[in-house]
Amino acid sequence: MNNFFSPIPKNVDFHFLKGSIEIKKKGASLCSVSSCKQEAMLFLKETGIEQKLDGIIIKTLLDAGYGDEEYAIKADGAEITITSKDKKGAHLAFECLREMFIVYDGCIPCFSLSDKPYFSHRGLLIDVARHFLPPDYLMKVIDAMSLMRMNVLHLHLTDDQGWRLEIPSHPEIAEKGGARKSPVYGRPDTKSLFYSEEEMKALIGYASERHIEVIPEIDMPGHMLSLLASHPEIGCKEKRYEVETRWGIFEDVLCPAKEATYSLLEEIIEYISQLFPSRRMHIGGDECPTEAWKICPDCQKMMKDLGLENERELQGIFSTRITKIMEKYGLSPIAWQEAADGNPEKKPLLSIWLSGSRIAEYSREGYDMLLSIHDDGAYLNYSPDSEIDSGPLYGSNTLNRCYFMHTDYDIPGPGRILGGEAALWSEYIMFPFEADHFLFPRLAAVAEALWIGNGNRDYAGFLQNAKMLEKLLEKTGIYVKIILE
Repeated sequence: MNNFFSPIPKNVDFHFLKGSIEIKKKGASLCSVSSCKQEAMLFLKETGIEQKLDGIIIKTLLDAGYGDEEYAIKADGAEITITSKDKKGAHLAFECLREMFIVYDGCIPCFSLSDKPYFSHRGLLIDVARHFLPPDYLMKVIDAMSLMRMNVLHLHLTDDQGWRLEIPSHPEIAEKGGARKSPVYGRPDTKSLFYSEEEMKALIGYASERHIEVIPEIDMPGHMLSLLASHPEIGCKEKRYEVETRWGIFEDVLCPAKEATYSLLEEIIEYISQLFPSRRMHIGGDECPTEAWKICPDCQKMMKDLGLENERELQGIFSTRITKIMEKYGLSPIAWQEAADGNPEKKPLLSIWLSGSRIAEYSREGYDMLLSIHDDGAYLNYSPDSEIDSGPLYGSNTLNRCYFMHTDYDIPGPGRILGGEAALWSEYIMFPFEADHFLFPRLAAVAEALWIGNGNRDYAGFLQNAKMLEKLLEKTGIYVKIILE
């Protein structure tokens, strides 16, 4: 049975055993699953397996000798045994079992496997700022991520082109920041689109059931026109700001020298700390021009008072101040790698997206890192076709490149690579069906790369298993044609 399907991502150890288990026909009897009851019940719900006292026995065992997210499954005869350290590992095992159930139509071959991830952070960034994606679609993506054993959904909630999170104490932020007042490439004006508090709570709860952490990103101090549109007083210029309709980098950014900037951001950060269970928040920090700071009297006075040599150091001052505010509310920062150029006093977890050339340097400086390198398989908004590598899609990331994204960098210092993220930027992705086209099957390739890490990857084996992705995704409500190389 070596040519048959085995779960995605590739397992550390997988073996078929003799026989099969007709779990769909016979139903399931939950035995000794009290410690992982929620995970077991979710598995039954998602597969439609009827719970019966005389059905196939499913039991879970907690083993203190197992590591985080490590698990084992043995499906043999009329019994399925799952062993893990905790509920998170049990959930991953049930997701593995769900794949087998779907592919084999409820009559699964007997098998045994043991598995554990190389990286602890295996994420997907979705940019909902440029174009809004509805909550029900994000739930489908969460379900697909769970099947692929990914554990972090990074929501890029704000940018120059949109603010997508309701801030109840300041409703004007999302109302103004969530709408564009002029057409985008000839399309009609967009009404205010954002996630209400209730919608975000429901999304977070859905992810939490599947042991997926939702990390919010509020990009600052650049990429902030959607906030300046309602609060021009925290900009460097006395002008009326508008939510941007074009893509690119714009010189209007937050003023790091005004106390009003930090007062408003603290209110936002406090609310986010209460709304999101995650104790991590992404604060952006990328592509922040300094032109406005060069002509801002407040910024120039701050530079003189602090003895700063250049405007880029203002970003370090800003990042340090924001980090201290976050710490006040129990949050730790993640930032794009440019944030390190300002030499912040408090080191954030760095998202590496430009290239891997400075990873060793960041490691020596003590930065922990996440890999999200745009042209090394991470950016899924790039074309999946190597023949289409220019124009609005910016470049290409083929399925092969996504699968073989690099993880074997030299780490000479205390800073470590904790994992990585695929990224779906939405400059040219407006609707869920377009997102599906760009996400799949490449997200499965990135998921396997992050699960295996520096281990031996098997592209031929991945392609064999990926033939079943359409069938697997249909069960999450995602219908997409899977094209493999």
